[in-house]
Amino acid sequence: MREVESMYIPDETSIESGLLNKLIAEGRINEKVLLHNSIIKHIEHKALNGDFRGVRELENACKKLMEKGIPFEIINEDLNLRKIAFKTGSIIVTADYVSAIIAKALGLTVLYEEIHAKADLTDFFKERDVMSVHLKENLPPRVKRGKPGRWTFETLSNNLLSREEMEDLVNSILDKVKAGKGFIETDKESSTIVQMGPYRIVITRPPFSDGLEITAVRP
Repeated sequence: MREVESMYIPDETSIESGLLNKLIAEGRINEKVLLHNSIIKHIEHKALNGDFRGVRELENACKKLMEKGIPFEIINEDLNLRKIAFKTGSIIVTADYVSAIIAKALGLTVLYEEIHAKADLTDFFKERDVMSVHLKENLPPRVKRGKPGRWTFETLSNNLLSREEMEDLVNSILDKVKAGKGFIETDKESSTIVQMGPYRIVITRPPFSDGLEITAVRP
């Protein structure tokens, strides 16, 4: 008797974080992939606002699927990912810890893995006297160093931060939140406030600011 083939349905976090791409490259996903059109539209919306990370990762994943001869299909159903997984018996692929444990609690099969980002905001806080970090695209990275009432601003490098570097830092912060290492206080189209461990992080985007910007404070 022929075994029923597995199908995989990736969520947005697995695409944007590069997890889907990684699992395909490693051969851990080698059967049909279902791509929900609502996720593709959301990735497109982000790209229109200057965040191309999802587009790049989606393109890379689709190229790998085609290279390996793995079929994929864009689905337009109104159902959310969990309902589609129930309906089709698909395996949910996610980099979101909370989504993974909820899906498992509902009896769904989940392929979850935390992605370790190359860019890490906490690297700027390695020295104990760094009070805050100030990053903005097309400007060099700066920190406030010292203690309350007695501090100075310091430029860490003459290299200007590119949009892509800033996107990587923002997404590494959000990936950690999705992995259960922090929480979002407020999330608006032009600004996001995150509490991640001891760090309070404010992310601003155009039109609220004239470029992608991160301010992180350590109490």
